[in-house]
Amino acid sequence: MSREEPQGFWGVVAGFFRFLFTLIFVIAILVGIAAALYYGVPWVYQNVIDPIQNNSARIAALEQQIETMQEARQDDLHSLQEALDQTEADLTDLQEKLAAQVEQLEALETRVQRSEKRITQLEGTTSSSEAELALLEEQIEQMSEQLGMQTSNLQEMETFLQARLLLLQSTQDLLHARLLLLEDNPRGARDALTAAREHLQGAAELIPLWQSTLDDFIAQTETLDQLVAEHSFRAVSEMESLWAAITDFATVQQPAQTAESPLLSPRPTPTPPAP
Repeated sequence: MSREEPQGFWGVVAGFFRFLFTLIFVIAILVGIAAALYYGVPWVYQNVIDPIQNNSARIAALEQQIETMQEARQDDLHSLQEALDQTEADLTDLQEKLAAQVEQLEALETRVQRSEKRITQLEGTTSSSEAELALLEEQIEQMSEQLGMQTSNLQEMETFLQARLLLLQSTQDLLHARLLLLEDNPRGARDALTAAREHLQGAAELIPLWQSTLDDFIAQTETLDQLVAEHSFRAVSEMESLWAAITDFATVQQPAQTAESPLLSPRPTPTPPAP
């Protein structure tokens, strides 16, 4: 009996300490879980959830910005297309006037031939007819000068409109390239830049006075082509700057001021006296 009592006592003590150690271990685990939740949840929110939310908001804002820019570029394209249509209409009208001028030239040549016959008839008349002859020769000379002036003016206007049309087409190419970049199509954007460069070169060939400025624009398109090939973020801003520069240049240019042709505003000419 005396031996069993101590063994039972120490067994109770050992059980108590096992229970105490188990309780401490459980409490430690609970404290660790609480600490992990207390410090871990904010860390996960700040480093995982919050960046995802911010990135999602930025992506949505960027998509909205791209959509707005595309709408603005579509409006620019529409306005530019209207300007191109108007320029083409002006060019067509000028070509019709030039064709009419050719008809007037043929009619004037017929009148000159008739006048030459009249001169031949007047050469054998009296001295009073010599005054008529001089007047008729002066009228023929004036008509020839007027016709040449009008033909030259119309040809210069046609050249100017063709060059301006090429400038507007180059700005349209730049807008097209800008839209292709927004659609992540750099190859198409480079092709559009090549077309813009060709249109600028064509305009420079038509009007040599623009050569210096257009050479600078052409050099900028080559720089843009390199930036697009390198996927540089500068390509968009540089392209917009070049588009604005060419648009301003095409807008302010005016055809050379020439004297008004009397055939466009005809004056009455004396009628040669009857023979």
